[in-house]
Amino acid sequence: MYKGTIIENSLSDKSILDKIKIEKTYQSDEIKVIFKNKVFTIKFSDKSTWSEAISYGKSIGIPEEQLDFPID
Repeated sequence: MYKGTIIENSLSDKSILDKIKIEKTYQSDEIKVIFKNKVFTIKFSDKSTWSEAISYGKSIGIPEEQLDFPID
């Protein structure tokens, strides 16, 4: 099972939302941050592991307020 946050307006094909089941569960503090061309593994509880993912997100134009990786 994967958990994440999907920003709808970042999708080129929004029909994918009709094909997935979204649940609010939390299984681990290891999180996959997935961008179109790159994937980062961070520990939700250790913000020092977030820096590479945040820097990359900013470099591709994602606003900083969308780089907080909420899991709830």
